[in-house]
Formats: sequence, C-alpha cells, structure tokens
Amino acid sequence: MSLSRIGLGLLALLIAQSLHAQPKMEHPLPLFAFELVARPGQTTKLTIRGLRLDGVTEIRVSDPKVRAKLLGNNKSVNIPNNEYPLNRVGDRTIDIELTLPAEIASRSIPITLIGPGGESPPCMIGVADDLPQIAEKEPNDRYTEAQVIPYPAVVVGKINRNRDIDLYEIEGKAGAWIHVEVESARYGAPVDSILSIIGKNGEILAQDDDRGPKGDAQLRYRFPANGRIRLLVQEANDFGGEDRSPYRLRIERSQPGGP
Repeated sequence: MSLSRIGLGLLALLIAQSLHAQPKMEHPLPLFAFELVARPGQTTKLTIRGLRLDGVTEIRVSDPKVRAKLLGNNKSVNIPNNEYPLNRVGDRTIDIELTLPAEIASRSIPITLIGPGGESPPCMIGVADDLPQIAEKEPNDRYTEAQVIPYPAVVVGKINRNRDIDLYEIEGKAGAWIHVEVESARYGAPVDSILSIIGKNGEILAQDDDRGPKGDAQLRYRFPANGRIRLLVQEANDFGGEDRSPYRLRIERSQPGGP
C-alpha cells in the first residue's frame, strides 16, 4: 500500500471522527439571585437568573450550616433587546431555597449549580442584617412623589424600566451624618448604580457612581441644617427591567470619618 493511500485513509478517519464528535457541554452560569439576599434564621426562596440553567440537577453550598434545596421551576425569560450583554442578564431562571442559621458570620454565601457540563462558578447570595426592610413603592420618579423613608433601613427596590429613576426622601438634623449605599453589583446584578443627594431646590448636593464594592454607589453626607433631602437612584446606562434590575438601598446614621 502506498504512503499516499495511507494518508488518504487517515484523513478520511479524522473527518469521520470529527463528524461524530459530540460538542463539549458547558457548565451552568448562575449570575444573580433577583432577591439578592437571604435572611438568617429563615428559609428564603430565591430566583436565580443565568445561562445554561435548563440542565441543572443539583445545588451546592460550602458552609455546612447552610441548607440548600433546588426547587426547579426552570424557565426561559425575557431577553432585553440589545441592552445588556446576555452574559450579564441571562436567559433562564431557576428557583432555589436557602436556609441559614440564626447566627452566621459571613456577609455572603457562595452557591454553585451542577449540570451536564459540570459545576458552575460561584454565585454570591448576600446575608441580610437586622436593619428594617422597606419595599419600594411606585410611582416615585418625580420629586413630588419621593417615597418617605424612616431610617436606619434598607429599601428593597428595582429599576423597573429603561430611564427609570427612584426617589426617596429622608429627614435629618443639623450636623448629623448619614451613610447611604446601593447594594446590587456586588451580588452579580447588572445594575451600574448612580446615587445622588438632591437638595430642596433640585440641586445635586453629592453624587457617586462606583465608590462601593464591585462599583456599587455609596455616599456619606452631613446635614448642614435641619431639613429633608432626596436620594436618587438611577442606572448609569439608563437600562432597566423589573425582572432583572434589583437593588437594595442602605440608609444608616454615621459619624465624622466613619462609614
């Protein structure tokens, strides 16, 4: 047999193998939990948004004191048109449960999902503290509609649509310091937050885009006099969507030079 015939035979074998080769399956990619956090001492249902979630069969957590359960309800979801990159918002959701002990030192819990392509990278779930939680109430995108918030508290909100803004009103005494912080990107959500403090005449008194963890916005502010200010939360790229743009707005009293 000639070398040329042997070469042709090997080439044909390689072509046949390539035609029958199975494509490599990729692991699931959980991006964020829409609720962002779980509460200590409770069982919290969470909806995970991500990519390649349709074959998920198992959930894992590294902390032996945390119990995790895969609930299913795996479904495709709305994909925004040319807004967010798909690897920021995902195309499917799946429901899980996390049960946290009453005492837990960690401020976040990494979870992983198992599918036909293997184990996912970790998805971070926040651990809520004991500050009161207040749900955002729409409409709140006009100065006259700003939602009044007693604090310290955490506002649970979302950027409902493109170019949505959320306004909150708080009151303080002369010389009092506050710390205000958006919690969203640190838990994987695709919200590039801008946080502004607005005066009584609509002027911007302070503003931040990415001073906090993972680019979350945060500010400290001192009341120059007794009165009210408005806190404005917006998305830097004007993107939004009620099923994909959650945030938590933490409002606390502070001290000079403190957090």
